[in-house]
Amino acid sequence: MNGANRAKYKKMINKYTFSLSQSAITKRLRKIRGFRLVYTPFLAIVIFTGVMGVILGTLQLQEKNQQEAALLRELSFAKQRIQLRFVSNTDSLSAINRDYVSGFDQELTKENIIKQTINLAQKNHEIAQIIWLNSQQKNEWQVSSLKNKEAWVEKAENSAELQKALIRTVNLSLKNNLPVFSELMTVRTQDLEPSAKDIHNVFWQVIPNPAANNANGIFAVLYATQGLLDMIPAELKETYRFTLISDNEKVVAISSDKSLPKRAFNNQANLDLGAASPNLSLRIDAYPPPTNLTFRMLLGVTLGLSAFVIWSLWSVLKQMQVRQIAEAKLRTETSFRNAMENSTPIGIRAHDMNKRITYVNRAFCDMTGRSAEELIGLTPPYQFWPENKRDELTGKMNEAFKETLNLEQKTGIEGFILHRDGHQIHTRTFIAPLINEKGIQTGWVTSLVDISEPKRIREEL
Repeated sequence: MNGANRAKYKKMINKYTFSLSQSAITKRLRKIRGFRLVYTPFLAIVIFTGVMGVILGTLQLQEKNQQEAALLRELSFAKQRIQLRFVSNTDSLSAINRDYVSGFDQELTKENIIKQTINLAQKNHEIAQIIWLNSQQKNEWQVSSLKNKEAWVEKAENSAELQKALIRTVNLSLKNNLPVFSELMTVRTQDLEPSAKDIHNVFWQVIPNPAANNANGIFAVLYATQGLLDMIPAELKETYRFTLISDNEKVVAISSDKSLPKRAFNNQANLDLGAASPNLSLRIDAYPPPTNLTFRMLLGVTLGLSAFVIWSLWSVLKQMQVRQIAEAKLRTETSFRNAMENSTPIGIRAHDMNKRITYVNRAFCDMTGRSAEELIGLTPPYQFWPENKRDELTGKMNEAFKETLNLEQKTGIEGFILHRDGHQIHTRTFIAPLINEKGIQTGWVTSLVDISEPKRIREEL
């Protein structure tokens, strides 16, 4: 193959490929042509659904942020309440210490001091025991908020460990001359006892008397971690669950055993109780709020309406596609029938019930020498009839129409057509009723056959 033939062959292939590509694109465009009418509302619904999703998501996020802010606010409140309680207890015991030291030479008696200490212990559930240690660090007297708590603290298996921790804390407090806390300890109790939960985890606080140089004695307070949560108002504990956690992530106190969902909102903060205080963290978990029925209904209605409208548009699109297929078939059939009508030498004419011409084919136009625009709309007597035969032809046509209307069958009548150039055409006209899809007659269809030549031959013979 030489260069010229190769170039010619390549050009033919490119042209054929381009034609196929253009044909594929055309088919694709025709396939989605029906979508154009529903494209705008469909896109609007998609945008509406997206915007509503963004709005609902924003509202949900805003509600989440509000819940987290409320959670942090309540956590800060509970933390501050616990810390202030420890400050208040320390100040109260320091004041009692000063009064007790000065009371040996004044009217304030030892019994009054002990009474004040008992009142303090009974008002504060977090206090398991208050001990007065004399100058030799011996237990001179002690008070407890509840007798069963004191009993469990003084059991042999707990007393030794608590005493060791107390001595270490006293030494550290006297060394620094400041209120000091001990490490966290676990009291061994029987779980069946009602008080087991209250004093399961405890720690000491030693409060010196720097003004008297600790000459007469110091206070030691045993705190129960479960009692710390009693400082939090009950209405808060109905909405949130509070938990005290040690530095090794061990739960040392909890406000409720009620289970929480996995994705419950929570927050956590360290408790600063004072110098050398145990590493405790206060955690807050939000109980699931009541079902937000309004939000869920709004979400459901929005999604439901969007889905319904999208489904409606999709149904319309499908119906339009079916209609377009039917219209395409109708256009094909119409084109075929027009081709058949235009190819036949028989003139075809349609009339309405008032005998007005509503349609003519090309053959009939050729018979009359007039255009379709000139013929459509004419009523009898027609201009293409010879003037001297118009009354006769009008009567024949009326009679044929009546017979066709009554007999519902074709009738053939002879007639004449006057061509625009002046020559006459001898015709035979066949008439048939025009019936619509409801079975009602809407007019007539007439077909005219040129019989001039057969007529002439017959007359010659």
